[in-house]
Amino acid sequence: MLLAEALRLWLGLLWAERVGLLLAALGVWAFINGRFIFAYYHALTTSFRVRRLPLFPEPEPGEHLLVLSPHPDDEVLAAAGLMRRTLLRGGRVSVAYLTSGDAFDLAAGSPLPSKEALRRLALRRMVEAWRGLKALGLSRDSAYFLGFPDQGLFALFTTYYYLPYESPYTGLKAVAYPGCYRLGLPYTGKALEATLVELLAALKPTRILLPSPLDAHRDHQATAYFGMQAAASLGMEGRLEYYLVHGGYQYPLPKGLHPRLPLYPPPR
Repeated sequence: MLLAEALRLWLGLLWAERVGLLLAALGVWAFINGRFIFAYYHALTTSFRVRRLPLFPEPEPGEHLLVLSPHPDDEVLAAAGLMRRTLLRGGRVSVAYLTSGDAFDLAAGSPLPSKEALRRLALRRMVEAWRGLKALGLSRDSAYFLGFPDQGLFALFTTYYYLPYESPYTGLKAVAYPGCYRLGLPYTGKALEATLVELLAALKPTRILLPSPLDAHRDHQATAYFGMQAAASLGMEGRLEYYLVHGGYQYPLPKGLHPRLPLYPPPR
């Protein structure tokens, strides 16, 4: 009955109305499935270029890898395998977190969290980051939490290089979380860059992994800029290698665990 009624209504429509409905239905379908189609199209068009790319170099025995992570989780998303392989080959791994992820409002359990809730979130994410590193085999002294403002690194690199920045998420103007590398440092680009230079000079890494400046996230872009400037000031620019987390719309697709699917280069 329902099918017959639908057919009767369809036949009663004008030609233009039928075309309009079909286009509307196609638009809804494309909105729901378009990102997945785009992902497979991108995979198809890039698969031939991937074959010509050189393999990523394996860690050298005794290598010291330093990972610059804009937020707690980026280091694992980008380089968990590389960190683990470095350790297995007798190397050393250090991780510097530029922020503690204190602007991720949804992770605080509310769409409009208070400043205090976001500060508590930062402490929780620092603990979670350390547990993740421990699972990979890293020691506690391998993690350096710098404590600068989440969603504010790009502003520090540009407008607030000298002037103190106040986080609109936490209300903080200086590094304040217990366990951070240098408590009390002002939220300025100059202080952040000086801290990175100090760390690089002290750790003397043989390999520095940091976000690509082409990453779509501004905190990641700023981490790249700060890292490149700090490394160049010490003559370490030849040790830089890059990773990408935000590589385009919903990259990588499809979502979920797909161990049999290859990871193709991102659209960016």
